[in-house]
This record gives sequence, structure tokens and C-alpha cells, in this order.
Amino acid sequence: MLVLFVLLWLGGAIVLLTDYKHSASKWASAVAFVGGSGGLSVVIEENILPYTTSPTVIKFIIDLLSFICHYVTPYAFLMFSIAYSGLIPPNRQKRFAYILSVPILFMVINYPIYPTYVVPYHIALWWVAPYIMFGVFSLVFSYIKEPVALVEQIR
Repeated sequence: MLVLFVLLWLGGAIVLLTDYKHSASKWASAVAFVGGSGGLSVVIEENILPYTTSPTVIKFIIDLLSFICHYVTPYAFLMFSIAYSGLIPPNRQKRFAYILSVPILFMVINYPIYPTYVVPYHIALWWVAPYIMFGVFSLVFSYIKEPVALVEQIR
């Protein structure tokens, strides 16, 4: 997991530093950072938690990183796919970012991280799966649409 965490955060940093002006690049790096937080939580749990004298604080950090990985990664992936595909105009993407974050707030309120973090997969499935599916479909759509735009530019 250490390698996964390091590679994801390194890739996210490279994407962000090379193209920080475009919205799609910001969201792509966000996907890498929040996805890597899950790897970091495992690294902390396996390598730091057994040797700590304050397991409550470390356990909270582990649970927080795991929460971010479980819930913010699908959201960031959907926002990346929206920004990259161009299906939604850029001036409306900010509004969508706020609206699409509502399920994350719902999970924070109804299933808090402290004192015990439990992922209610049966509830998360209702919004995480559509986020991932719509994100994949919008990226496939942008892939299909891209060669047509290239051919039109040549003509």
C-alpha cells in the first residue's frame, strides 16, 4: 500500500503541477490524492498504529483517511469526468460540484467517523455506483466524440 499511496500522490502532484489551470487536471489530481488517502490509511494502520501510545488519535486519522477514500473518490472521479468530457458547460460545473457533494454530507451526518467508523455499503451503493457509472459513460462519450472533432478540424 505504501507504493500505491506514493505513486498516486506523486502522479497527482505531477498532473497538478504540469497543468494547474484546467479544471479537468485539478479534478484528476484530486482523484489521485483522495484515492491515495486510502492507501495512506492502511500504511498508518499497519506501520504506526501498533507502535503508538495514543491509539485514539491515530485511529481517528485512519478512519478519516478511509472515509475520504470511500466517499470523496467517486465524487472527484465524477467531477473529473464532467470537466474532461465537456458534457456540462464550465459555467455550470461549479453548481454541479456543490449539488453532487450532498451525498457526502449525508454520509457525514448520518454515519459519523467518530467514535466508530463503519461503511454502510448498502446505502453508499445507491449514490457511489451511479457516480462511477455516469463518470465512465461520460469519459467513453468524450472518447467517442474526440476523433470526430479531430476529423472536422482537418477538413
